[in-house]
Amino acid sequence: MPLLPLLYNITFVDLAIAINKKKNSHPNWKEKNKNKVYKNKDLSKLIGSVGISKTILRPSGRIEIDGEIYDAMARAEFIEKSRVISVIDVKDGHIIVKEM
Repeated sequence: MPLLPLLYNITFVDLAIAINKKKNSHPNWKEKNKNKVYKNKDLSKLIGSVGISKTILRPSGRIEIDGEIYDAMARAEFIEKSRVISVIDVKDGHIIVKEM
């Protein structure tokens, strides 16, 4: 029996499930993904918070506040990596920051 027809019996769903199980079973998976970006949170509570720029913001990048990583936009200027930032506003789900 040729091998090729057997390969067509594997669906994309089966393949996706197998890959997902492999990814989630990795011992370091939780450690690697502990600082993932949270998108569906109430971001208005962050106004006034102080954090660190994790990447260069030109004008957008990533920031860390209280151990959590967020996407953010600089108010007007570019902000270098590892600078202290402050959240000044949240507009349409975008965190607006300035360098302190």
